[in-house]
Amino acid sequence: MGTQKSARRLISMLLLGCTLFQAIFFMSGCSAKPEVKTKIKKSENTVTLNVYDSQSSYYGLQKGWMAEYLKDKFNIKLNIITGMELSDKEKLKEEKKADIIIFRDADNDYSNAVREGLLYDWGKDNLLEEHGEYINEHMQDAIKANQKLNNKITVTTGSAVYGIGDKVAWSKDDHQDFFYSWDARWDLYKKLDCPDVENLNDYINVLEDMKNLYVSENKDEEDEDKSEADDVSSEAANEDKPDEDNEVYAVSVWNDWDEDAGMVNCVKDMVSAYYGYEPLGLGFYDSENDKYIGLLDSDSPYLEMVEFYHILYKKGLLDPISKDQSYDDVVKKVKEGKVLTSLVRNTGSDIYNTSERIDDNNMMCSLKPNEATPLVYGIGTQGNKQITAIGSSTKNPELCMDIINYFVTPEGRMTMSYGPRGVTWDYDENGKIHFTRFGNKCQDDPKTEMEEPFTGTFIDGTLKASFSSWAEDAENPDSNSETYNSKKWSSNAEDPRCILEQEWMDFNNCDSRDRYFEKKGCVVADDKSDKIEVPKTYEKKWYSISEDIIKDTWEAIYADTDNRYNKIIEEMTQKARKNGYDGCVWWWRGKIRERGLEVEQ
Repeated sequence: MGTQKSARRLISMLLLGCTLFQAIFFMSGCSAKPEVKTKIKKSENTVTLNVYDSQSSYYGLQKGWMAEYLKDKFNIKLNIITGMELSDKEKLKEEKKADIIIFRDADNDYSNAVREGLLYDWGKDNLLEEHGEYINEHMQDAIKANQKLNNKITVTTGSAVYGIGDKVAWSKDDHQDFFYSWDARWDLYKKLDCPDVENLNDYINVLEDMKNLYVSENKDEEDEDKSEADDVSSEAANEDKPDEDNEVYAVSVWNDWDEDAGMVNCVKDMVSAYYGYEPLGLGFYDSENDKYIGLLDSDSPYLEMVEFYHILYKKGLLDPISKDQSYDDVVKKVKEGKVLTSLVRNTGSDIYNTSERIDDNNMMCSLKPNEATPLVYGIGTQGNKQITAIGSSTKNPELCMDIINYFVTPEGRMTMSYGPRGVTWDYDENGKIHFTRFGNKCQDDPKTEMEEPFTGTFIDGTLKASFSSWAEDAENPDSNSETYNSKKWSSNAEDPRCILEQEWMDFNNCDSRDRYFEKKGCVVADDKSDKIEVPKTYEKKWYSISEDIIKDTWEAIYADTDNRYNKIIEEMTQKARKNGYDGCVWWWRGKIRERGLEVEQ
């Protein structure tokens, strides 16, 4: 690992020897990667473009290395006008004189601009085809999404394109970070000789074995502590009463997110973490089979996971106060080492893996049943709500389009985030991205002074306008399977933090959590939860049914006997159907079909 990094640093030092012309125009003589096939349309005269940015806090001319870079490449200056502190009337005034407009979202300001005719149609005079070639070739989903939005605003069926959304995915396989991490005490699992975990039954058996092992290992230590405590006078013991809650559980969950989930949150998470189904209303959407499954259907994965938690409770593996505790309560227990596993990383490895524990060769690492295919939300090839557009009053629509298009190209997207290629970053001979020696210095200290011919600090020169482009975790097609997220570049991969982590990597033949789940299996799905509007009349009924299901679910989990469990489930189902459950599920299936998703009835 150290040898590879040294080699990369040597390459970076050589790259710094490239001429200014090569550094700015990214000629292939400095790197094995070819130049991006993008036309450079440099203006004959210096042009100042007014960029109205509704969410920028910066006001005035772009300065520093980015200003010098754009001046040399396009012969332009960017004058940024902030919209954060302006009234609606002032915003409209600024929009009217803007060349490029960046809207915070697709609502209000953008909708008004479309209706008022303040935006330039990218289809006019072949603007998109001739000056937005990269966007036109690689962002068709984002273009169509904008057309659809504009038709909704104007109640027409036209084909006008006024802009593109931000954080666009390169492909439908691009995704966010994994939330369902399946964390477990790897030190305990390793001491069990790493038994195979194929399904939920195997997982329950491993949880039971892990807890028994933990109890056995700590019994002698607890007996010794108890003996020492008995030697203390009763008076002193009363003054300093020890914590009585020293029990350790395999699983500990909480209830204060149930209302937002519309069902018991920990049960919902198990469905999404095991089957990859997306929670929607009173059910789940199975994107791989185009099917909507109601919570109480005969093949309900929700009821399956309610039984899973019921089994954990019967075996003494589930924290018995889970139904009454908060998220903060669980975090506290994880910090104290009283929980052995966590389905999600924010109550698992993110909390448990402190530097002290890692130094002691003690960690939580991912341990997913082989059958599990956890849900991870895709980034979306249609883009998000922020929209970059061109003002209808601009005298330079072609130049505006050139600039927007450039920041969408891989070299433009990389420059926007990390600086000039060949100066702060580059590709190696294998197409992997790396920071140069100077680039690493800028990342460590953004106030680093730029080297000649650039002026000012790195941070002062970063782009102050929030142009729309690719998402951070979208693939960079000019690289060898890397993204725009520098934390995930192979050149920045951290060495294993302890022997145990190296053993986890070796056991799973992967070097990160992302690689683990991508290799072991996952489901990348579009997040549809915020794209379906729920009418107030239906919403009231839905929440009423949800409240009953939440209450009865917890009661079923903590049922004393299997007969009691079955009775609660039966009564919960009957009550929900009587109160309109079937109608609610029918409504959700209809909404799914409207979006052209569901095939099965």
